[in-house]
Amino acid sequence: MLSSCGNDCGGVPGPARARAEKLGRWLWPLFWLFIPTLIAGALSSEELFDGEPQLMLAGTLLTAAARLAYCAILFVLGGALPLYRRAAILGAVAVAAGFVLPDSSSPFALFLYTVVAVADAYAAYCEFSAHAKALEGVDDVLARKWKALFYVYLIPLLAAVFLLLLAALVSLLLFTLLALAILITELVASILKLVYLYRTARIFRMLAQDL
Repeated sequence: MLSSCGNDCGGVPGPARARAEKLGRWLWPLFWLFIPTLIAGALSSEELFDGEPQLMLAGTLLTAAARLAYCAILFVLGGALPLYRRAAILGAVAVAAGFVLPDSSSPFALFLYTVVAVADAYAAYCEFSAHAKALEGVDDVLARKWKALFYVYLIPLLAAVFLLLLAALVSLLLFTLLALAILITELVASILKLVYLYRTARIFRMLAQDL
C-alpha cells in the first residue's frame, strides 16, 4: 500500500515529500482532537440531556472550543492541500454563527440556520475530499470511503430540515422518534469518521517516517 508512493517519495525532496511530512505530522493530533469533539457534542445534545441546562451549556462551550481547535489544525493542513483550509474557514464560521443566530422559529431565523447548516455540510465535504485526495495513489480504497462518508453526513442535515417542518405540522411523538433516528445516524457517521481519521493518520505517519 505504502509502496505505491514510489516516484513521489524518493530520496529527492519535493512537493509530494513536503505534503506527506505535513500530513504525517498534523493528521494524528487531528484524530485525537476529534474524540473530545464527539464527547462534548454528546453533552450538548438535547435528546440525551434535556432538562440539564448546565450540562448542556458546558457541552456547547466545549464543543465550540474543540471544533475551533480542530479547524485550526485543518487550517495548518491547508499548506498541504487548499481544501483543508477551505474546510477550516467554513467550519469556524459555522461555529461562530451558532452563538449569534437568533433563538427563534421565525422564517428568517430558520433561513439563517439553513444557510449555516449548508455551510457546515460544505465544510465537511471539503475536509473529506481533502482526505480522499491526499490518499489517492496511497490507499485508493480508503479514499473512496472518505468520499462516500459525506453522504452519510448529509442524511442528518436533510432529515433535520424535514424535522423542522414536521414539528410545525404533525405530532411531537413523530418529531421525537425522528430526532432519535437523526442522533443515531450522526453517531454512526462520527464513528466512521473517527475510524477513517485513525487509518489516514497512521498511513501518513508511516509514510513520513519512510521518506
